[in-house]
Amino acid sequence: MASTELQNIGRTLLELAGPGLTAKQLFNAVKARHPQAKRKEITRAALAMMIDAAGADTTKAYQLHALAISQRATAGDEE
Repeated sequence: MASTELQNIGRTLLELAGPGLTAKQLFNAVKARHPQAKRKEITRAALAMMIDAAGADTTKAYQLHALAISQRATAGDEE
């Protein structure tokens, strides 16, 4: 997947991340907007956005971290 598409997924993650949203809900919402995206790509975008958001919005950074960790645990399911 192109870098531009990962950036688009990242922007979607930042837009959707908010209080009360679980990692699974966030993943499903991103997958709905980017149906062609693989689990690995969403996880990579979440990690990149987590780093970007860490200084400005700790709530979003925490949610993106939770998403990345939860998807890492299931990384063998989809390549």
